[in-house]
Amino acid sequence: MYSEIEPSPHIENDRLVVHPPIVAGTPEEDTRDVLYRLDLANKRLVAIDNKN
Repeated sequence: MYSEIEPSPHIENDRLVVHPPIVAGTPEEDTRDVLYRLDLANKRLVAIDNKN
């Protein structure tokens, strides 16, 4: 899921960056961008730990 407002999901440093939806009551840990890397061997996107 991603927010329909800007910024849109985009590619940065060979990673897909998805911005989470922000609504009233959203915990701060859920406001971090979600990063994914492409795993072509398994035909999937894999979430990357972005807490650092």
